[in-house]
Parts: sequence; C-alpha cells; structure tokens
Amino acid sequence: EEARMPAEYEEMARRDEADRRQGAYSQGRIDGVEEGRQEGLQKGLQEGRQEGRQEEKIEVACNLLRAKMPVDLVAKGTGLSLEEVARLAAGLSDTV
Repeated sequence: EEARMPAEYEEMARRDEADRRQGAYSQGRIDGVEEGRQEGLQKGLQEGRQEGRQEEKIEVACNLLRAKMPVDLVAKGTGLSLEEVARLAAGLSDTV
C-alpha cells in the first residue's frame, strides 16, 4: 500500500497542476475580455468626442451662414471643407 501512495500523490499533483493551468487560462481569458472591454470603451469615447466636435463645427457653420458670412470664411473658421459648407448653405436656403 505504501507503493500506491506516491502514485496517488503524483496523480493528485497532476490534477492540481491541470487545475492551476486551467485557472490561469481562465484568468487570462477574463483579463483579455476586460482589456478588450476597456479598449472598446476608450475607442467609443474617442469616437463620441470626435462626433461631438464635428456636430459643433456644423452648428457653428450654420449659425455663421445664417448671419450671411461667406462660405469660404465659414470653411476657414470652422475647419470644414468648402464643399461641406456649401452643402450646409444649400440646405439652409432650402429651409428658408
């Protein structure tokens, strides 16, 4: 029976090692998911800020166009392209 004890201990050690590896693997997956979630959140926030800045530029451009500022100056002042400001101006003239 003493001869079986080391074999049983070896089996227990193998199982413990397998459990440890599985736990490390699972923790690695959990860490990876959390890291991905954080990266996604940061990317979403960045995109949201960019969209907000773009919307603000468009709003300012529309206000300047309503105040009869020339399209080229509105483009320079807002950083929008001449084409985009011209489209905005055309859209505003359609609603007036």
